[in-house]
Amino acid sequence: MSFAAALNAAALMDEVCFAAAAVQGVSRSDLLAMAERKREQRGGFDDRIVWLGNTTPGN
Repeated sequence: MSFAAALNAAALMDEVCFAAAAVQGVSRSDLLAMAERKREQRGGFDDRIVWLGNTTPGN
């Protein structure tokens, strides 16, 4: 995927999130503020580490 295509896909995901939030009465600015608070509290995904859930050792 080209950089431009990846950027376009990311922008589309943002629009989906903003629309879903708006249905619940949450503004773009409130959603972005919440995301920033969560990033400050828990960190972001800059290191590309993503929790995929608990697993049983050996499985």
